[in-house]
Amino acid sequence: MIQRKPDVLIIDDNLDYLDMLKLGLGKQYSISAISSFDEIETLPPDLATDLIISDYHIGLDTADKVLDRLKALFPSFQYKPIIIVSGTIESTSLISHIKPFDFFEKPFTLKNLRTRIEDALSLGIIN
Repeated sequence: MIQRKPDVLIIDDNLDYLDMLKLGLGKQYSISAISSFDEIETLPPDLATDLIISDYHIGLDTADKVLDRLKALFPSFQYKPIIIVSGTIESTSLISHIKPFDFFEKPFTLKNLRTRIEDALSLGIIN
């Protein structure tokens, strides 16, 4: 039996960073990515995800605004683990209402991110 790759949605306005994550994680996970609030509307209506990784600052928007819109369009996303990453330390005090599974600062290693992804997915939330 072939096991499917877990679906991961990555949200970040830094296109180089998005490309690095797609390349670094694409062998283990099925990656979807957006780089702005406006791109939410371009996601396929049947998009599935097991995990969301989001930068806190996304252009002029913040992760809470983007995640609220995603959860409105994709109600099942409200039950998915979220990992917030940020290059600014002040974001740690701003994310408590998002209730992420994890938060960590940029820069980070892909090995560290993979460990955190596996920790989140091991909760048995994959549908």
